[in-house]
Formats: sequence, structure tokens, C-alpha cells
Amino acid sequence: MAKEKDIDLIAGGRGSNNVSGRQYQKRGVTKEFESGSFRYDKASNSMICPKGKTLKFDGKERLPGRTNFKYRAGAEDCNKCPSKHNCCPEAAKKGRSVIRRKLHEDVIEFKEKMQKESAKLIYKKRGENAEFINACIKEKFKLRQFRLRGVRKVDIELAFAALAYNIMRWFRLRWYPALA
Repeated sequence: MAKEKDIDLIAGGRGSNNVSGRQYQKRGVTKEFESGSFRYDKASNSMICPKGKTLKFDGKERLPGRTNFKYRAGAEDCNKCPSKHNCCPEAAKKGRSVIRRKLHEDVIEFKEKMQKESAKLIYKKRGENAEFINACIKEKFKLRQFRLRGVRKVDIELAFAALAYNIMRWFRLRWYPALA
């Protein structure tokens, strides 16, 4: 979308907060049976678990920037498997499911661009301009979470915060020197 409007997008990547790792622990899945351990078989469009069982294609979901392909094993395969307690201890009625993510081309291009030093230098300048304002609005105005729901109402709330910040900044720059 940015490319269509001739915009050179520079932005930071998402942090690595290891949510999936904690989800695996919560569900009782060991490291050996995390999604990364499953192998994709392109010929049959299926995933192969570490113990050799086949997970069949179960649908896809299109999301902004990626497509998720879902694969699921048969419940009978998982229930008979000796590693069930390490792989899918909570899946009694359904078999184990795994999602394979495929990033869209523009996302891949963007990630490659952001690995270049020139893009990193441009992004580094963001801290000089935007970060102070964001921190000020979060701290001084206590706007860490929006109080209203809906895009239009959030836009209004954010516009009031920006207006208040700009007035406060204008007052500081315009009137304080005259008072001294």
C-alpha cells in the first residue's frame, strides 16, 4: 500500500516477546514438539510431526501481511502416539494443529530493506523527533490506554491529547522567555 502511494516506509520491527514459547509451556508442549519442529511437505501440502505422523491441510486465513495455513492431525493418531503427553496433552477430541505462516512479498521486501544500514540510520533519527512526544503524552496526560471505543472516538481522544501537547509546547516556547 505504501509502495502504491510512493511512500518509502521506515519502521521498527516487532519485538521478540516469546509469547508462543510461554503458550507452549502453559499447554504442556515440550521444546521437541513446538511448531518449528514440524516439517512441511510441499508435494502433499501437509506437515510432518517429529514422530512421522501427517497433519493434513485444514484451511487458510488471510491476514494483513501474511497468510496462515492450518494443518491438523487426526485425533486417533494423536491419542495412540506415545509422545502425546509432550506434544498435545490437552487435545483429546481433536488432534494436534500447527500453523505455517507465509509472509507476503511486500513484507519480505520491507524486512530486507530494514536490515540495511541506511534504513537503520534513518530509523534511529525517529527517537529525536517522535519518542519524546509519545513519552510526554503517556506520562503527563496518563494516556497509556484509550478510554473510548471505536476508531472515530479514539481519533478524537488522540486529537485532544495532541492539541493539549501542542498548546503546552507553544506556551513554553512563546511565553516563558517573555516572563523571565
